[in-house]
Amino acid sequence: MNPIGVSIVPYTPTQYRMVLQFCAQQFRTHHHLDWRQINEWLRDEYHRTVLAYRHKELMGVLSVSA
Repeated sequence: MNPIGVSIVPYTPTQYRMVLQFCAQQFRTHHHLDWRQINEWLRDEYHRTVLAYRHKELMGVLSVSA
């Protein structure tokens, strides 16, 4: 049982569209440390991306370069 109710799962390409829609919402905050767009980060095999879910709702996305 997870006491805070948040599950962290690795990103898979089947979640691509959902993550792009999530990041496109105006009230979401995101930062880029380079010139590339989110879709380029998700497709780059050298980046690791994880998703945070609470009760099956996507709450956050974190992607870092390896």
